[in-house]
Amino acid sequence: MSFENEITGNQKTSNYKILPGGKGINASILLKNIGVKSTAIFTGGGLTGQKLTKLIESEGIDYNVISTNCETRINTKANFVGQTFEMNAEGNKIEPKDINQKIISYANENFKENDILMIMGSLPKGYKIEDLESLLNKLKDIGLKLIFDLSKDHLLKLVKFKPELIKPNIKELSDLFNKKIKTKDEAFIYAQKLIDLGAKRVIVSFDKSGSIYKDFESNSKIIKGIEINEINGSGAGDSMIAAFAAGLNKNIKLNEILKLSTASGTATAASEGIGSLKLINKYKEEIKIENYKGEEINVKSKNTF
Repeated sequence: MSFENEITGNQKTSNYKILPGGKGINASILLKNIGVKSTAIFTGGGLTGQKLTKLIESEGIDYNVISTNCETRINTKANFVGQTFEMNAEGNKIEPKDINQKIISYANENFKENDILMIMGSLPKGYKIEDLESLLNKLKDIGLKLIFDLSKDHLLKLVKFKPELIKPNIKELSDLFNKKIKTKDEAFIYAQKLIDLGAKRVIVSFDKSGSIYKDFESNSKIIKGIEINEINGSGAGDSMIAAFAAGLNKNIKLNEILKLSTASGTATAASEGIGSLKLINKYKEEIKIENYKGEEINVKSKNTF
């Protein structure tokens, strides 16, 4: 919802939209926008769960809803005077064994070796990190490639599964190691620590100043940010991760993956919803990448998607 003026007392919105949300759902919408097939897997229940399912259907993406006996939560975002406030409801408690069994059954029927599984967002109430570890251990034989976008407490416990990518922002990276990390030089040091622990690739975002990239093949990159009028801070990181996964799946060159990933996050930040392919391709032309402590790389961008 949006407000034309600063909120004081009781005020009506100038407009509002009801959109499907959740990090994995955002990722699937972005992938659909760039022409990549995916399936959003999410829990849903009650009237709000039914509404969420209809909204996802309207987006034209494939999905598998894990039914629960509780209402799906509603999160509210209010935009006014160049600021965004988020009010996120607490989710209801779920039964982890039931959820895991439904996911395993679906995975055994639909997943194949080298498929990319992105696990994103906060764990539902009642679902512990040990439940997720148990699920991942049972999915090991399929040979999936994993990407994690989870809270700091969970990331350190899950790097042993050798994820293809993790993407903490600079604050999350600081929290991971209980150290105030301010510079890109410092971020590279701690990104390497995550790789030493098992992660294959790490992106650390610095908001408007761009991001850094480090991987298990000793590639170290600085991706410069683009000045935009930010409309939607929610979903930008999800879009960035989804686009990286798409590039990884297509085996395109690293610099092109990083351009696509950064442009996708930027396009979503500059949009009311998830970024469009047209806007992504526009921003791809503006993305600049440097080798860490090296010269700027000028790579003519291609419209890969």
